Amino acid sequence: MMPTGRFVFTRNYRVRHIDGLTFDFLFAMAKGLADSLVLLGAGAQGKEPLILERNGLPYRGFLE
Repeated sequence: MMPTGRFVFTRNYRVRHIDGLTFDFLFAMAKGLADSLVLLGAGAQGKEPLILERNGLPYRGFLE
């Protein structure tokens, strides 16, 4: 039986603010994204980070 859904994993980077203006911009962006994203995790209870390749770095996954 073939799965019906498709998933695409991309790399994302964390950004940080350097002044008050960029803080306001990034905060507004994060507030808008918080309503449409779901945190994905590995492990039995989904609390572990995702490791997408052998000996790869652990990441937190988000599904939009």
